[in-house]
Amino acid sequence: MITEQKKILVVYDVAYPFVKGGGQKRLWEVSTRLIKKGYEIDWICFKTWSGDEVLIKNGIKYIGLPGFKGLYNKGGKRRKLEPLEFIFQLFKSEINYKEYNIIWSGQWPFLHLLYWLFSSRVRLKNTVIDWWEIWGATWFKYSKFIGWAGYILENFLIKIYAKYSSIVVISERSKNLAKNLTFSSPNIDLIHNGIGFEENIPYIEKKYDFIYLGRLKEHKNVDILINSMAVVSARSNNPQYKLLIVGDGPEYKNLLQQINLLNLNNDVIIMNDVDSDEEVNRLLKSSRIFINPSSKEGGGSIALFEAYSAGLPAIAFKCKDGIDPALIKDDFTGKLVEKIDPYELAQSMINILDNPKKINKMSRNARTFVSNFDWSIISENYSNLFDSLIQKNK
Repeated sequence: MITEQKKILVVYDVAYPFVKGGGQKRLWEVSTRLIKKGYEIDWICFKTWSGDEVLIKNGIKYIGLPGFKGLYNKGGKRRKLEPLEFIFQLFKSEINYKEYNIIWSGQWPFLHLLYWLFSSRVRLKNTVIDWWEIWGATWFKYSKFIGWAGYILENFLIKIYAKYSSIVVISERSKNLAKNLTFSSPNIDLIHNGIGFEENIPYIEKKYDFIYLGRLKEHKNVDILINSMAVVSARSNNPQYKLLIVGDGPEYKNLLQQINLLNLNNDVIIMNDVDSDEEVNRLLKSSRIFINPSSKEGGGSIALFEAYSAGLPAIAFKCKDGIDPALIKDDFTGKLVEKIDPYELAQSMINILDNPKKINKMSRNARTFVSNFDWSIISENYSNLFDSLIQKNK
């Protein structure tokens, strides 16, 4: 009996577990499960590991490209030349795209999608693009030139790839945006983020009342969360409420300075050296409420699902580019704060924390909700999509 080849090339500038991040973790979680279903997975990316250029780990064959100079500059912002460097190295590589049934790529850093349109090496009908964020008018918050260029390029690329390829989005809101941009293209599939769901949670003592998990970047609004803790401490009958911030990034030193200025050293703790998923999971379970104050998430959030799986209700801002409201249901799995404001956020924090019965109910609801998004289910959705495309493109 001859087994049908199911060979996939993942294209993304950096790879998990060598560089941590939501996009590459999603690709990795699904890839490791697809391998168990008989898929062969290669991943071409910048070489960010020591040793040989080609490495096999967890069943994935990593193909390392030279010339990695880092994702961020000294100021902690994304390096603008990095996408060009990635395209240049892809162009120089001798990778034979046509030996793969599927080319599976994240949308970022965009320019590889533009390159493929003019390359005879790639068949668009074999490509699947994970389109995690649709910015739209958000592009204009940047400089006029970059804003207009990004806005036009995003609109152009999503229309082309929705017509000739397949696009995967991660939230209902993103799906609606994509449908509007592409005149309701049938080649758009919604596959949510996932989580390694545990049936039973071992008891861990609650050391923290609130927890934030993510990069310490400006749009994450962790400074607003710290200001909210100052309000909580002033208003609450219990001034010893504690906030744990887990993450690292360009705002780290500024946030430490803010904590000192507000005399919150006993109330707010930052851990910027947590590397293992196991430790992150333990810290979530030792907390009561998850807070994501970000104003730019693209609709979905792996950290939100990790918090739900640990039994934490969530609080987030309701805003255009934040978390999709469909993922946080008011007074059911958490609270969406209508205004990006430290006082509004603080009030929501106090209201939930002062009602233990409400926390317990929302905790159960959150776990029930996220149990439908285990990585095994997400991987099955991808397997069905890939299998259908392989059959269609024979």
